[in-house]
Amino acid sequence: MRPSKWKKHFELINSSKDSSRTKAIEMYPKLSNQLAKKKDVNKSDAILIARFFSETRSVEEN
Repeated sequence: MRPSKWKKHFELINSSKDSSRTKAIEMYPKLSNQLAKKKDVNKSDAILIARFFSETRSVEEN
């Protein structure tokens, strides 16, 4: 999947690389300790990709 698909879904197109980490923390505040460092951006991307799949899959199935 192209990053542009899930980033568009979360309105992260043309934003900084760190914005996905910020977005993941907004959506899942209890994970803020696990996403506290800038290097955790890859974890955040994975979380948002999973959320994107979860949200869009249910729409496509109906």
